[in-house]
Amino acid sequence: MIVAILSEGPELSSRHHDQALDPLKSNGAAFHAITMGRPSSSVAEEFRERNMVLDEAPRLTGGRREELLTPMGLDPKLAQLGDELTHQYKITYAHPDTLIPPERVTVAAAKAGFTARGTLIKEAKGRP
Repeated sequence: MIVAILSEGPELSSRHHDQALDPLKSNGAAFHAITMGRPSSSVAEEFRERNMVLDEAPRLTGGRREELLTPMGLDPKLAQLGDELTHQYKITYAHPDTLIPPERVTVAAAKAGFTARGTLIKEAKGRP
């Protein structure tokens, strides 16, 4: 799990979003992003690349993105995230050996108000 806490301000990175997303997708860690401050309206490439990472990484890894207008909301948001992380379940899915494996696995919460997110971890054959 990776939790990034960011504040809005000048963006000094010149990295392309794929340089951050590819390692995040391959390591199996859920990426959670909490940003503080008024979102930037800049159209500069650095901000676009940063926002692509902050939008796509949580979705691709089973994490989430939260936006706070002031740092005063950080403590309750971190407590909420901690509570969520201590109430996780590991679900193992296995399918029969076939020539064409399924392209998608869907996990959903049956109760109203619950949220299901997932991180796909492909394990080697023969390993539990």
